[in-house]
Amino acid sequence: MFAFYGLIAKSTTMVESISLMTMLILIFLSNAFVPVKTLPNFMKVIVHLNPVTYVISASRTMLNQGIWSNEAWIVFGAGVLIIAIFAPLTVLVYNHKS
Repeated sequence: MFAFYGLIAKSTTMVESISLMTMLILIFLSNAFVPVKTLPNFMKVIVHLNPVTYVISASRTMLNQGIWSNEAWIVFGAGVLIIAIFAPLTVLVYNHKS
């Protein structure tokens, strides 16, 4: 996804800013630092929609229990979907610029 951003952006600073801002927002609006049950209701909705929440939950389940949970399958499917969308787009933009 960020390779695609790198090809369409005007400068490297813009790519760096967009990628850092995206990652920070996703991390801080997830369950990485606080339990979801302690959040206000409007934040719980945001946290449950955030894909990083699934990555963190899957990682915790695998590390604590050693099993491949439902969250892990969601993360795997989302990763495959992101690659299926952005890999052809990136190659298309790269070939168009060359």
